[in-house]
Amino acid sequence: MRKDYPKIRFVRSGVIKPFKQTLYGREEDYHCPPKKKGFYAFPKGFVEYFLVTNREPYHITQKSVWLRDEKGERFKVEGNYKPSENYRGEQVLCDHWVSKEVLRQLKRKGFKKNWVDIAQPLEDSFVGLFRKLAHVPYDDIRLCYFKPLKTFRHFGYVWSHLHTFEGFPESLRRNNWIKGTWIKLSYGNYCFAFHKVTKALKEELWKEKHKDGNFDFQEYLCWNRKNWKTKLNKDCLEVFIEERRG
Repeated sequence: MRKDYPKIRFVRSGVIKPFKQTLYGREEDYHCPPKKKGFYAFPKGFVEYFLVTNREPYHITQKSVWLRDEKGERFKVEGNYKPSENYRGEQVLCDHWVSKEVLRQLKRKGFKKNWVDIAQPLEDSFVGLFRKLAHVPYDDIRLCYFKPLKTFRHFGYVWSHLHTFEGFPESLRRNNWIKGTWIKLSYGNYCFAFHKVTKALKEELWKEKHKDGNFDFQEYLCWNRKNWKTKLNKDCLEVFIEERRG
């Protein structure tokens, strides 16, 4: 690996091991997996949260668990949970209200209330996180808890969409396996390409924001350290790993 590019770690919610991908073969979909078995992840610091927490508690990925009371019953939504989201610029800040009983169970398990959400208990009629309220009776909705993201190392091959971005090294495009919207890179080449692509994205976002303004070096330093990632559409930075190495 090129020594001047830092090693990248990955993050994921749920199990960090390969499993069968039911959407394999739907090549018309940008996010469909390139292989029959494996798992999705994101480079650390570049996570699109709606893609890593949108599964039900009974799903094979084990990204969430049911919240239960002292008797082992799943918590109903009514009287136990009210979602609350505030915006600071384009950043979403969650401050959900939960009942004292739910809060007691969260503290017992070491959970945080802002990772609480709603889910449908019926395993035979799964619907997506953003559609279930429109399809399922309100009384059937229960509370679940999305597990915090896990950081892990992987030094094997990485599938990504980096070749679809400006700044991707052409030498890597010629010498690696491309399958639809995915390209398979060694870990070293992935790190090299990732830093080239994110550098180009950063420059593009800065130019777009400051078309008519004068350059302010201090403002740029602050933006470069903290703010630019909040403007970035990170879902296309997802990766797919067939088998963890490392």
